Amino acid sequence: MAKVVSLAYYLMCLQLNIKRYLRNLFKKRHQNKNQSRGKEVFKSERTFLLCRYPEIALIFWDFNTDEIEESVLFFYIRKRMKYLHQDLLSDEEVRLINELSEKFNEGISLLE
Repeated sequence: MAKVVSLAYYLMCLQLNIKRYLRNLFKKRHQNKNQSRGKEVFKSERTFLLCRYPEIALIFWDFNTDEIEESVLFFYIRKRMKYLHQDLLSDEEVRLINELSEKFNEGISLLE
């Protein structure tokens, strides 16, 4: 019985290692293909700490993280703007919202 269990465990580990190997191989080939075409493989976005923006952080009540990418931040600010108390926003938060509006909303401000 012990040999059967150890053989099953060995085969399961082997299967996982093969899957990992193939996934990494595919990623490397895909990255090399995109680089050879002159495309940018990974475009990094800025991340923001929600603790630096306390009033904005209140509308992210359902998020379980403190860091958030700028496109996601703007999407949820735009979606939940009616829950944001604009008179309580700090100057830094207003500056951030205007900057994201310029970048993702064609310069049309979300603030009144």
